[in-house]
Amino acid sequence: MLTNGDDRGRLALVEAAGRCFAELGYERTTEAVIAAAAGVSEAEFRARFASRDDAFRAVAAEVFDTFVEAQRIPVPPDADPRSVLRAATAAFIETVYSSGRLFTMIEDRAAVTVATVDLEP
Repeated sequence: MLTNGDDRGRLALVEAAGRCFAELGYERTTEAVIAAAAGVSEAEFRARFASRDDAFRAVAAEVFDTFVEAQRIPVPPDADPRSVLRAATAAFIETVYSSGRLFTMIEDRAAVTVATVDLEP
């Protein structure tokens, strides 16, 4: 990523990229597709991301952050473990429901990356 992570334009591109990856899959999502979905030029895309892979990593980081945030459940010391488990499960289900297709794609891309690294000398 080439600019500040708090940038609104970058956030719009990350959201657009997430939608594109979820709807079109990794292979059919290009820099041009992401830029068009966000309503910006390809030059603006490139000002914020080095590549489609860079945008995908930003989407994956956003999904991870959402997942981690959903798991932050205040637990009093005397909490019933069943209620804590129910709350944690609900948070997990909500996160997967909201970005489930991306979860699968992130896992698949991670496997491709690991396989590629294993093949390199």
